Amino acid sequence: PHRGLSYGALRYLTPDSPLQADPQPQISFNYHGQWNVAPEHGGGLYRGVHAGLAPDHAPDALRSYLVDITGVVTGGELELAWTYSESLHNEATITSLATQLLEALRQIVAHCTHPEAGGCTPSDFPLAALNQQQVDRLAGNGRGVEDIYPLTPLQAGMLFHSLVDTDSAAYLDQFRMRLSGVPDARALGLACQRVVDRTPALRSAVVWEGVDQPLQIVHRQATVSIRYADWRGLSEQQQDQELARVAAQELAAGMDLTVAPLLRLVIATLPDDEVALVWTSHHVMLDGWSQGQIVAEIREQHTAITLDRTPVLPTRRPFRDYLHWLSEQDQQLAEQYWRTVLAGFDAPTRLPYDRPPLAVHRAESAESVLVTLPADELGRLQSVAKRAGLTLNTMVQGAWALLLSRYSGEPDVVFGSIVSGRPAELAGVESMVGMFINTVPARVRIDSRQEALAGLRELQDQQSASRQVDFVALTQLQAWSDLPAGTNLFDSVAVFQNYPFQEPREGEPGLRIRAFQGRDTTNFPLSLRAFVDGTDRQLQIDLGYDPRLFDRTTIEQLATRVLRVLTTLAADPGVRWGDIDLLSAAQRHQVLVEWNDTDRDVPVMVLPELIQHAAARTPDAPAVITQDQVISFAELDSRANQLARLLISHGAGPERIVALALPRSVDIVIAQLAVAKTGAAFLPIDPAYPAERIAFMLTDARPVLVLTRTAEAAGLPPVSEGSLLVLDDPETLAAAAAMLDHAVTDAERTTALRVAHPAYVIYTSGSTGRPKGVVVTHVGLAGFAAAEAEHFQVGPGDRVLQFASPSFDASVLELCMSLPAGAALVVPPPGPLLGD
Repeated sequence: PHRGLSYGALRYLTPDSPLQADPQPQISFNYHGQWNVAPEHGGGLYRGVHAGLAPDHAPDALRSYLVDITGVVTGGELELAWTYSESLHNEATITSLATQLLEALRQIVAHCTHPEAGGCTPSDFPLAALNQQQVDRLAGNGRGVEDIYPLTPLQAGMLFHSLVDTDSAAYLDQFRMRLSGVPDARALGLACQRVVDRTPALRSAVVWEGVDQPLQIVHRQATVSIRYADWRGLSEQQQDQELARVAAQELAAGMDLTVAPLLRLVIATLPDDEVALVWTSHHVMLDGWSQGQIVAEIREQHTAITLDRTPVLPTRRPFRDYLHWLSEQDQQLAEQYWRTVLAGFDAPTRLPYDRPPLAVHRAESAESVLVTLPADELGRLQSVAKRAGLTLNTMVQGAWALLLSRYSGEPDVVFGSIVSGRPAELAGVESMVGMFINTVPARVRIDSRQEALAGLRELQDQQSASRQVDFVALTQLQAWSDLPAGTNLFDSVAVFQNYPFQEPREGEPGLRIRAFQGRDTTNFPLSLRAFVDGTDRQLQIDLGYDPRLFDRTTIEQLATRVLRVLTTLAADPGVRWGDIDLLSAAQRHQVLVEWNDTDRDVPVMVLPELIQHAAARTPDAPAVITQDQVISFAELDSRANQLARLLISHGAGPERIVALALPRSVDIVIAQLAVAKTGAAFLPIDPAYPAERIAFMLTDARPVLVLTRTAEAAGLPPVSEGSLLVLDDPETLAAAAAMLDHAVTDAERTTALRVAHPAYVIYTSGSTGRPKGVVVTHVGLAGFAAAEAEHFQVGPGDRVLQFASPSFDASVLELCMSLPAGAALVVPPPGPLLGD
C-alpha cells in the first residue's frame, strides 16, 4: 500500500499470525527491467551492461531471503537468475521450480498471442471516463489501441464544425512543398511512416458516437496512405498544373475522422534529386508548431535512411500529459477572469462585408491575400517594438484592432487571438506534438487620443494575464459574455506564427525546402496570419477570407492597410491612435474629390411637376399597372388633377397635411399625386397598422383631410366632422368627375406652391418607443428621383414594383424612382408578397 510506505503495517494485517510476530517473505523477486540499447540512442553515453562482475552478497553474509530471483532483459532475451542455499534446498528442487516458471511464462505468451486474448479496463484510460462496455467496444482486446483520451476544447470545436458542414474543407490543412536532396521518393515515404510510427498524435483518430464526450483513440499502428508519381517528363508549367490538380483532388476527397492516420501524402519524383510533396491532413490532430517539429523529424529520418545511420531524434513527452494537466485547471478562476474581461460587450464587432452573411451561412476563409512588409521596414518596426518592450505579435494585433475599430465605427472591439496553449509549467511542452492551440477573445479599446504604444502595452499586459486561463473552450467564453445566445463572440481571428522550420546548414546533407505553399482554412469570415519569412526576413501578412462574403479588392485594401498601420508605428513611435491615417494621398483624393464629383444638371421642381413632365413626354405609356388594369400617364395625370381640385375645395393646400389611409393600390398612387398638386403634404398611413398607432399619427399630425376607402374606413379611429373623404363613395366619385382635368395652377391653390413647402410626412418606428413624424420638403426631390433612376438604370418601358408598406419611406422611393423617369409602377394584389 502507498507504494511501499505501509509495508511495516502488513505484519499486523496477517490474520493467522500473532501481533508480536514479524513474518517475512521467504522469496525475493527483483526484476531489473530492459537493458537493451535502443537504436536511436546508439550514439549516446550508455552502450550496454556487463553482468557477473561480482555477487550481490559477500559469501559469509546472511541473506534476507531463502531464494532470490533476479530478472533482466538483455539482447532481446529474458534471463532469470536463482540464488539459494545448498544447506536448505537441493539443486534439483530449484531447477524444477525454475523450469516450471519458464513453462508458465511460455503458457502466458501463448495465451497472449491468441487472437481473442487480451483486454482493457476503464483504469487503462483514466482520462476518457469510460465504462467497461465502452472500453470493450472501442479498444477490443487492447492489441490495436495504445490510449484513449478526450479532445481539447479547440479540437472539440473543430470536430463540431467538420460534422455540421460536411461539404466544407475548413480545417482540412494542406501544404505543397518542392524538396531537393531526395534521390529516392520512397525513402522519403519511409521516413514519413517512421515518424508516424513514433508519434501518437499521428496515429490518432476521433470517435463521437456512443460516448459521453468526443474522444481520440491512439492506435498502435497506422499506415500512411502514400501515392507515388513520376513527373520527370513534364515541363515546369505542367508540373505546377499537375501539382494543383492533385492538391485539389486530395481536398475534394475529404477526410474520415474515424480512421487513423488523419493524413495522406502524394510524392512525385522530379528531375535531378527533387520531389513534390502534397501533405493533406486534418487540423484536429496537429497545430502549426507541431507540424514544424514533424517536418524536422522527417528530415532527420530521411537523412538517416539515405546515409544508412541511426537517426538522432528528440525525446518527447506524450500528448496525454498535456490533457492530464488540462483536466486539473481551475475552471472557476477562468470563468471569473473572462467574465470580467467581457463585461459590457454585448454585440460582435462588425466586419466590412460586401455581402453580409445570412443566418444560415457557414463561414469559411477559403481564399487569401498575401502582402509583405520589406526587411528594412520590418527592422525599424522590430527596433521600435524592442525599445517599447513589445512583441511583433502585439504590434500586429494592435494594427488589426485599429482597423476593426475604424471599419466598424466602434472604439471597443473584440477579435479572436490564437494562442499557443503550451503552458510554461509543463516541462518539455515545447517539444510535445499534438493540438495545443486555442482561440480566446482579445478585447481592445481604441482611444483616439492615446499614444498607440501605450495602448499596445495594455494589450500585451492583458494577453500576458490571460495566459493563465487561455485553455477555456470558446463555447464557454460565449456563455460567459453579455452577448445574446447564439451570437458569435467574434468573426475574425489573428495569429502570429513562429514555427520551428530550420534548413540544414550549408554543406550538410539532407532534404531542403525549395518552395512552400500552405493552405490553412478556418470557419471564420476573416483570419489574419502573420509570420516572418526565415529566408528574406520579411513580415508576411496572409489575410484569409470567405469569398462569398467579401470581394478580393476589399481584402486587398484591408491587408494593405495593416501594413500601413505598422509602417506608421515604425516611423513615428509617439503617434496617437487617432492620427494614424489609413488612406494614402491618392486614396484620400479619390474619397474627397473623385467620389464627391456628383454634380448633376437637375432643374428645381416640385413633385407634381416631375410627373407632369413625364406625362407630357410619354402620355400613352403605362404609368400604373395592376392585375386588372393599365393606367397611362395621361389618364393618371387627368384623374389626379380632378381629385386635387376636389381636395382644394375641402381645404387642402401648402403647409397643410392630408392623410392617406390607403393600402398599396391605384387609389393611393392617384391620391399621392393629387395631394402633391394641391401643394399639401401627404401622410401615408398603412391601414394594417395597429389602431393605437394610427390614432397617434392622426392626433400628432392633425391633417386637414383623411382620405380612405369604404373597406378601410370602418377600422379608422374617429376624426373631426367633415375631414373624412371616402374615395369610392359615389358622391365623392361624382364630385371629382365634375372637376376640370387640366393642370392645377397656383391661382387655384390656397397659396403658391414652393420647393420649400412640405411634400410628405413619414413616421419613423421610434427608437425611444414614441414614433416621430419626419417632414420632407420638395427641395432635392428632383435630384433624388434623377439619382435613383440613374443608379437603378430605370427609364421608359421599365417597371418598378410597389413593394413597401405605404407608411415606410421606401414607398416614396418606389414612386420617385418610377413615374418621373417614365417607368410604370406595378401594384401587386392585396396581401403579403410571396414568391418562389
